[in-house]
Amino acid sequence: MSGCSSTASSQLNVTNVGIDEENLNMLMVFPNPTNGKFSITFESVSGKEYVLEIFNDIGQVVFSETFRNGGSIVRPIDLGENASGIYTVTLKSEGKSTIKKVVVQR
Repeated sequence: MSGCSSTASSQLNVTNVGIDEENLNMLMVFPNPTNGKFSITFESVSGKEYVLEIFNDIGQVVFSETFRNGGSIVRPIDLGENASGIYTVTLKSEGKSTIKKVVVQR
């Protein structure tokens, strides 16, 4: 040993960038994987606007709908005309997003 020593340190700060941590589990997608037909459920608050979007694996919007009524939302989805793959389901409200993935297998 040469008698030299070194101490390295680093600091990592993680910042919430718009994902609503309180409601990460409020969006449910089932069944998953699916043949293209599935349901999306979430709880909405009266007076708030919710935008539900589904994106394919190259980022194209294949489904979009806006909800303004409060309560339990159950929305059947049929991606029958779309290719097999992994789709991203995004629910946005008041600048925050909740994201889930759904696998379509044929």
